[in-house]
Amino acid sequence: MHLRKICAASLSVLLVGVVWFTFIATSAGQGMAHTPASTSDTHFAFLPVVLSAPTSPPSAIIADHTVVDRFDQIPMPMVQAASALRVLQLHASTGNAVSSQGLNYLDGTRDGSPYPDYLYDRRNWVFEWWPDTMDKTFRAKVDHFGQAVAARIANYDVFGMKLCYQDWFGLDFAYYRDRMLSLEQAYPNKKFIWWTQPIRNDWSSQQPGTCELLQNFNNNVRAYALAHNKPLVDIADIESHDPAGNPCFTTCETKCAPVYGTNPHPNSELAIRVAKAYWWTLARVAGWDGN
Repeated sequence: MHLRKICAASLSVLLVGVVWFTFIATSAGQGMAHTPASTSDTHFAFLPVVLSAPTSPPSAIIADHTVVDRFDQIPMPMVQAASALRVLQLHASTGNAVSSQGLNYLDGTRDGSPYPDYLYDRRNWVFEWWPDTMDKTFRAKVDHFGQAVAARIANYDVFGMKLCYQDWFGLDFAYYRDRMLSLEQAYPNKKFIWWTQPIRNDWSSQQPGTCELLQNFNNNVRAYALAHNKPLVDIADIESHDPAGNPCFTTCETKCAPVYGTNPHPNSELAIRVAKAYWWTLARVAGWDGN
């Protein structure tokens, strides 16, 4: 009889412990905070519960010269997913070449294109010139981009802005970075594409130090995008490597001439290469893992 009482008491203690542990684990797992039943209820203590291990950050989406030849590897479902994204891209003349000579070539609407019409459908991607009425300087473009995003946030899923090769005056990486980050924080459900600045095929006519200013800006953009998983179209890297992957440098990155043309604007071949990298970027943004 005495042994039976001891067993019964032990069982009661065990059951109380199980119920107590279950209540704590369930409350913590549901994210519930304990509310005391009275002011004297001060002895409740949470046990630390690890719900799940933190996930690794996604791989950075860096569209440089090494991804151009991967355009044809984009799976067709991801091509369609990228096509469905509503995109606003602000640009000047270089961006116009990428759009009219590059993206239109890939979607089959440009003369001489071997691609079926709208297999690579970019009709949801709006490439828009900077307004004629604005001051086309570095800070003015960055500020206008923020205003355009705020005014048209409901109309697009993805936003991007690209500087011009002549926007060296007033370049400020921190200014660009901080305003891009503020947009990402204000609109967490939208995607923002970062860009390096286009470059020239000849720096000799420019003010001394100009190419170094652009090089420093672009290096900072690349490093930050890589470290913080920002989708980046590295147009300067594409321009400064020929189709075989050989670099073109003077004292800094230089657009490969004559293969890509002898003026700062892209010729057709370069425009198509940048457009392929842009497609790769949007497919990654749409969810493709790049493999």
